Amino acid sequence: ETAPAAAAERRTAEPAAGALHGRSILAADDHDVNRRILTLLLEPHGCRLTLATNGAEAVEAARVERFDAVLMDMQMPVMDGLEAARRLREGGPNAATPIIALTANALDTHKAAWEAVGVHAFLTKPIDPTLLAATLADACAEAPRPPANAVSWSQRQRARGRASGKGSG
Repeated sequence: ETAPAAAAERRTAEPAAGALHGRSILAADDHDVNRRILTLLLEPHGCRLTLATNGAEAVEAARVERFDAVLMDMQMPVMDGLEAARRLREGGPNAATPIIALTANALDTHKAAWEAVGVHAFLTKPIDPTLLAATLADACAEAPRPPANAVSWSQRQRARGRASGKGSG
């Protein structure tokens, strides 16, 4: 069996049980349904998921929290996924974090644009649940786990909302 064939087989196989448990994943997508699908697919794996509705929110979250992997849509309002990925690569706690393009834009020109900004992998929609989990597990395999007492960006956002009276509690 050749090395590329073995690597392809590993990517399409189910990840080992617990491979994603406790991993911190940032997912940027402007569609509510897509964010909900990602939540339903990843929460059973024990991921800690932070959701952003555009690239600017993803960049903001990535400035204050270290993630194990980033899922990035391509076309979003405010800041698209390519620009957000470029900004993540410029520096900060996620400059080397694996970015996985998760997009409906599957043309070779789109893939080339993502490769130019240094993505770890390129996945297309509709989402293949097994491939998504396997790709994330592969991306997270080399990432060090964050400290257990780390406060997430989303926890900070909720706390900020409660402090300003905008929270729901």
